[in-house]
Amino acid sequence: MALGLDLSNTQAWWKSRQKADIKEWLRIGSEMNNWINRLAGRDDLIVVVEPGSGHGAPAAYLPEEASIEIDPDVCAAGADPADIHMADDAGRLAHPAFAGAGGHEGGHGRYSRWPIDQAPAKRAIVRAALMLEEPAMEGDLIRDHPELLVLLRAAFDKIVNASGEPLTTIAGAAHMACLAHGRADAGVLHIDEARPIIDECRAIIGDDGRYERFRRVWLDVQTLGARDDAAVMEAHGRAWLDVLGPDADDGDGATGPLIFICGGEPGDADGDADGTVRRVAGAISGAAGKEAAGQAGAANARDEAERRGKDGAERRKDDAAAARTFDGAIIIGHGHGHGAEGLTGERPPTAAEHGHAAELAAAIARAQHRERSRTVRPSPVPPGRLRTAAALKRSAERSQGMISTTQPWSRTTRRHVDRPPIAVAIGCDISGSMRMMTAAVASAAWIIARAVHLGDGDAATVAFGDDVHPVVRPGERPEKVRTFDANGGMENYSGAIRALNGALDLDRASGARLLIIVSDGQYTSRQRAEGDVLMKRLMDTGVRVLWLGFNGTPRDTIVPGAAYVRIGDPSKVGQIIGDAVVKLLEQT
Repeated sequence: MALGLDLSNTQAWWKSRQKADIKEWLRIGSEMNNWINRLAGRDDLIVVVEPGSGHGAPAAYLPEEASIEIDPDVCAAGADPADIHMADDAGRLAHPAFAGAGGHEGGHGRYSRWPIDQAPAKRAIVRAALMLEEPAMEGDLIRDHPELLVLLRAAFDKIVNASGEPLTTIAGAAHMACLAHGRADAGVLHIDEARPIIDECRAIIGDDGRYERFRRVWLDVQTLGARDDAAVMEAHGRAWLDVLGPDADDGDGATGPLIFICGGEPGDADGDADGTVRRVAGAISGAAGKEAAGQAGAANARDEAERRGKDGAERRKDDAAAARTFDGAIIIGHGHGHGAEGLTGERPPTAAEHGHAAELAAAIARAQHRERSRTVRPSPVPPGRLRTAAALKRSAERSQGMISTTQPWSRTTRRHVDRPPIAVAIGCDISGSMRMMTAAVASAAWIIARAVHLGDGDAATVAFGDDVHPVVRPGERPEKVRTFDANGGMENYSGAIRALNGALDLDRASGARLLIIVSDGQYTSRQRAEGDVLMKRLMDTGVRVLWLGFNGTPRDTIVPGAAYVRIGDPSKVGQIIGDAVVKLLEQT
């Protein structure tokens, strides 16, 4: 009998989750790409973070393709990709095994420079050389980047569990000895913590001096310096096989390409370490994980202190700009004549402007309105609504002598929700190219300030050219429309942003915060760079940015992340700004 289950919603959710995860892995791959290229001293490596990648290993470096693959299902098992951030030290320390696998492959990209011969006749030799490369490369890596030591140690259990050969054979024991003892010789592991693995490998290999001969081979590789000569590396591979003698694996079992992978043993995706190795490697990586967590806390504290220091310095600059702009008297009448800029006068608002302000104030009030929250909670006693099924269950439980925890009543609680506060900052470019917009922007600035004031919000407006001029002060109830000319030769874009932020505390306030820039975006490269950094800082704190451009304003001059509206009719400026304010409130 078919149950008739409708799985469409579950399937839709799963597809949505898969898409979200793919997007996050792409982000993480981009962050890893930037970090690993810096680590490797290169700019051509492509890092792919994708479940199932890595050629059967936790991670792999493909030199011919200049690419690195990392399998997050192995290196970050159980982690939510939204919680993984590889752009800074704290983020990498929070997921040390994942970062360690990526750093390991980045080390190959930097130090493993010898070309891999894919000829079948040399397969066993090259496989041995690839294995010998592993501890030597990590030794080079921690010498140049000691901060990676804890990450490599955290990834150690992923690496040894990816080893393909069983520890019960001579070849498998020698391979594991190279991975563990070789790392201790290179300074990645402590010899005492690796001792149980070393002792087990010695017991399998025997006491005939063979183990020390293996060790001499990996130590020779570690003293090579630059490993960029394939013939030299293959000679060491042959030396390893000579020590193995009849126990050597001819490599006929696998046919995939030979590449640099975590574990140094390509071709066996199902390989696993034995109990001793799993236990010891798990203990090493677990201890490293705890150490990394401590370092992550310290890194977060350090980053927070640096951020606060920078933010404090930036805030002082913003407060100083606001004081210069708004603390003095508003001077009117200095905007006439060639090269002069600033306010030219005041005029009473028209009846239409009063009407627009009232309409916008009403729209803001509607957008700010929030329905009372409604919460339904179970309750063991009245008042409320009796849930019959729950009451019967409680009665049955009591009749059997049980202590019932069933709550048969449901109670609805309603609470008032405060209206979100609003702050609107407007900056108008008054360089010469903006003359056509000044009258419309002056009108819009008065309408917005008036409407926001009526709604108990806060607004401020500046005009910026060679200098920054106040048009509407924060908290001011504007009675008249202040007009200005656009005669400036430059655009003090960054100064305007600083003055507005310092006056309205946009980066620290709560509620709806909107910064509006009315400009053609034609700035000097210095003003562009400084202003965009300030704008990004505000957007990172939740400030919405609306950029009003005009016919002929290139879209690529607008700071990324800002909402952009191109205006053909200057008389529509007030309506467009008003609509943006209402939309922002509805989304808050």
